[in-house]
Amino acid sequence: MDLSDYELEFATRVLCDVPIPRKLDLAYLFAQTADNASSVFATGAQLRRANPSLEIAICGSDNTHHGYPGLHDWHARLLLEPYSVPLQKIVSIPHLPAPNTLAEAENLVRYAKKHCVTSVAIVAPPFHQPRACLTTITIAKEEYPELQVYNAVGVTLPWGEVALHSQGILSGKRSELIREEWDRIRKYQHSGDRCLCSIKVALDYLNARDTR
Repeated sequence: MDLSDYELEFATRVLCDVPIPRKLDLAYLFAQTADNASSVFATGAQLRRANPSLEIAICGSDNTHHGYPGLHDWHARLLLEPYSVPLQKIVSIPHLPAPNTLAEAENLVRYAKKHCVTSVAIVAPPFHQPRACLTTITIAKEEYPELQVYNAVGVTLPWGEVALHSQGILSGKRSELIREEWDRIRKYQHSGDRCLCSIKVALDYLNARDTR
């Protein structure tokens, strides 16, 4: 896997983003299989401890046939230790189709626009974070360019451990999923229901965000 200069810069900036603003409006945990859920739960809990007023948003789908354990499972787990997110601070974002990264990003951006959310931190496991970020930026630029998207990377789980990913249809060591994710980024930049923006466009977005 060879990354271009732009891709290398984007990956680095996503995984090592600037500090999350203290007045952050919302954190969104991208849907994951059971194998990777603890990665985003832990980071969501960390964000809450740093900002007790912060709301944690999750996918509102209970369709469990696509790898995601469902809204009620995640809702229940976030309430329990060690995460202990208060009930009133968990927000479910309405979700009609089966969860996937594009559909989640669309629903997140539309929810943010409807509810006047101006800043959001997206949370995904490290191997998934670049695509989650690029997809969210793509939708934000098209539908809600004022939205400021930040990265709060999920806690790292063992790289050598085999895990299910991508609606439960992809299995491999987490280290192997890095290549799979970049292959998908490149594929979805040229095909699919909604092509992802270029890496250069995403970098321009991050630069503009950081100068506001």
